[in-house]
Amino acid sequence: MADPTLPERNRHRAANRAFRSAPLPLPLTAFVGHEDDVEVITALLRRADVRLVTLTGPGGVGKTRLALHAGQALAGSFSDGIVFVDLTPLADPDRVVPIVAQALGLRESGAVPVIERLRLALRDRHLLLLLDNFERVVDAAPSVGELLVAAPRVKVLTTSRVPLRLSAEHVVAVPPLPAADAVQLFIARAEAARAGFTLTAESAAAVAEVCGRLDGLPLAIELAAARVTHLSPPALLARLDTRLPLLTGGARDLPQRQRTMRNAIAWSYDLLSNEEQALFRRLSAFVGGCTLAAAEAVAAAPDNHEIDVLDGIASLVSRSLLQSEEGPEGETRYRMLETVREFGLERLAAAGETAAVRQRHAACFLAFAEAVIPPLWSPGNPRLDRIASDEDNLRAALVWADEEEDVEMLLRLTAALAPFWQHRVQFVEGSTWLERALARVPLADHDQHRQVAAWWAGLFARNLGADERARALVAEMTVAARAAGNEGWRAQALLLQCHIDQNDGAFDRELAAAREAIAILQGRDEPAWRAFAEDLAGHAAIRLGDLDCASTLLADALRHSQPLDQPMLDGVIISDLGILARARGEYGRAAELVRTRLAVSWDGWALRWSLEDLAIIAAECGEAERAARLFGAAEAYREANGILLAAGDAANYQAPIAKATAALGEEAFAAAWAAGRRFNEEEARAEAALVATDWQPAPSPSGRAAAEPRLTARELEVVRLVAQGCSNREIAETLFISVPTVKRHMTTILGKLGLPSRSALNTYAHQHQLT
Repeated sequence: MADPTLPERNRHRAANRAFRSAPLPLPLTAFVGHEDDVEVITALLRRADVRLVTLTGPGGVGKTRLALHAGQALAGSFSDGIVFVDLTPLADPDRVVPIVAQALGLRESGAVPVIERLRLALRDRHLLLLLDNFERVVDAAPSVGELLVAAPRVKVLTTSRVPLRLSAEHVVAVPPLPAADAVQLFIARAEAARAGFTLTAESAAAVAEVCGRLDGLPLAIELAAARVTHLSPPALLARLDTRLPLLTGGARDLPQRQRTMRNAIAWSYDLLSNEEQALFRRLSAFVGGCTLAAAEAVAAAPDNHEIDVLDGIASLVSRSLLQSEEGPEGETRYRMLETVREFGLERLAAAGETAAVRQRHAACFLAFAEAVIPPLWSPGNPRLDRIASDEDNLRAALVWADEEEDVEMLLRLTAALAPFWQHRVQFVEGSTWLERALARVPLADHDQHRQVAAWWAGLFARNLGADERARALVAEMTVAARAAGNEGWRAQALLLQCHIDQNDGAFDRELAAAREAIAILQGRDEPAWRAFAEDLAGHAAIRLGDLDCASTLLADALRHSQPLDQPMLDGVIISDLGILARARGEYGRAAELVRTRLAVSWDGWALRWSLEDLAIIAAECGEAERAARLFGAAEAYREANGILLAAGDAANYQAPIAKATAALGEEAFAAAWAAGRRFNEEEARAEAALVATDWQPAPSPSGRAAAEPRLTARELEVVRLVAQGCSNREIAETLFISVPTVKRHMTTILGKLGLPSRSALNTYAHQHQLT
């Protein structure tokens, strides 16, 4: 009787006889970078539970080279070897199985389906199939799954710009090269292109920037490095404003898609549906990325709904044409590599959509800026860090509004962004845009947007030492206020004048202007502007030596400011309270208030003033070397940001600088000053945090020495406020602590001093001059 299994066994033997394994293609250039990725890939493929690994990433990131290098590292791990299959020529998914069979040496036979012959050939084999460039035939992915089921000892490593989406798949996203590896690759390819190429100090910086501008993409770097036959690295860098025309001329033995960067990206673009292509090119309008909400506002066509933005973005991310990352508030952001984005902008222009999409982009970011940053001194906490994520998008919106002469958009954008520029100490950039906007709007058309822009332009001019321009803007605002009968505008012009008077050291004029503004604002529902006016008046009173008056004004300012949730305004007032404490010789409290300001509003402008205030306090507390370092750090910070030292401030610094110099000697003082100039921002903050932390007032003959050493600096502050008649709540508000904390301090103080009551403490404080 015939054996019914004979035909199957005969087919199996035939398949085994035909099977062959071929060596991996040997790259002709050295492998650079991605060592960690090789380890990840090989570790995965050595695991018993991992059968399929897919390397994904944008075109030109080096997926094939990485897969080949990982394959070489695994050469001894598979008893039947490694089989490489290049799928690049294929466009038909049905051709994948025959091509794999052909690579294994299996001849086609009409009697037995090729997939069946492949299953039989691989059933008992222990090998690694390396399938390169799967993205164009991704519909053949189920056949790979079938082979894995039929051949339990076979593993598959694929490269693809899109995942295969099989249950057994482990995806490894191949990143661009880090900076050091990118530079190493450039050097290696440049040396091959031009004998004698060497890196100099000048060219090293240019090469590093070239690699960064090319997103660390190996293909782009190799194409750029080949240009050193005619262009030096600095000349190459100068031509990178448009990358794609430069990134051509790949080796003739490379696939066509790898001979230019444009071809590499077009390979992915051509695989997209029409809707996905439209979404891709519209998303190229974003500079530095975007959120999903911004993408929906800009990329969805206004006249129809052919684009599902969420699904489309998911597809573009899976195809490595978009990168996803986490934003500052935990939201997901999407961005294109700049080389990919340039390709998208080409396609946007070719589709005739540039104007419409950039207009929607500018409108989107105007709405964003006005929503995220409340108007000047209005209630609400400005989310300034959120703005930083889209700073490049906002610049692009400004450029568009300027180019299109959209005056209203330009004015509104500059007015909205001014607090951000103040926060980041970007006075030059802010002043440039504000002045450009103001120049487009005549004084006769002065409205609220122009008023805000003019106020900030005047403040930035003052900060940059351009006092004449600041005075001209005060005059403009005053004329506009009178013409419109708007007393609020006139008060704002007066407060800008106060800043100019500060620069001049004319504190009597500052006080007069601030008092006039207070009188106007008392009849208006503008508590923040009133608090600001009271603060400026308090500052002037300190400089004029009227500390009681200053104390009253600053207390009023803080009372009006605190309910408004305005950290920038709170910070300004707290800073002046620190100056007041310093003027009274309360250096421990002064230092604590300055540090409180930094906690409330740790922005660039606060850092500048805090460094200077704490330098003065350090000098007065006998910390001469620290004072010199902080003065040096403050000077370097001003210079780096184009801030001139006003005459009034310079005069205020003379005495503490002289005191610190006398304590250290000129040479040591100069050395400490120079050391401070070398501080980075974090080092300056760390130095500032140490000022006067252990300082105590010197004892006096009146009996204070007996009492003060028994109390901490904070407890002494509480005693002084009790002596001034403050309630527990008022003490808490003044010291920025809770009412229960004040009560605990009171219990401790009464216990230490052996006093029975609050009234007894009040009497004790006056007897010992602790007021």
